[in-house]
Amino acid sequence: MMFRGRYEHTIDPKGRVSVPSRFRDVLKREYGKEVVILTPDDSCIAAFPFDEWKKLEKKALSFPFMHREAKVFLRYYISGAVEINIDDHGRLLIPLSFRDHAQLKKDVVFVGMLNRFEIWDKEIWAQELARYRENFEKTSEAIAEWMVL
Repeated sequence: MMFRGRYEHTIDPKGRVSVPSRFRDVLKREYGKEVVILTPDDSCIAAFPFDEWKKLEKKALSFPFMHREAKVFLRYYISGAVEINIDDHGRLLIPLSFRDHAQLKKDVVFVGMLNRFEIWDKEIWAQELARYRENFEKTSEAIAEWMVL
């Protein structure tokens, strides 16, 4: 099972948000309640099931640690990652610094990304989606090089 689809939810003033039931099902069947969240370059929060995050960390161990790009990756992504658990009510408690980075207000969108998911502010997601649509042809050409649709 993978994370796919888009689901709208609301985040409360304390930073709690319900994880979509389909995403909870994937976590329950495949991974468990623990996820690792981080703030990538995009204006969103990326959430990895802990087992998927461990795979990424294992790959990162093989990076040439003296290379600038490897240091940047480790300093930015790995050091900024936080482990959190889904509570008994199916919610994530998102730290304030993460909410600020992603500019999360009240309405959010969960975006399935196969082995992980993202959390976007609804308005910012709408803008991002509009940009994707504008560049769809160029993006489709790049994807076609990677796989046959």
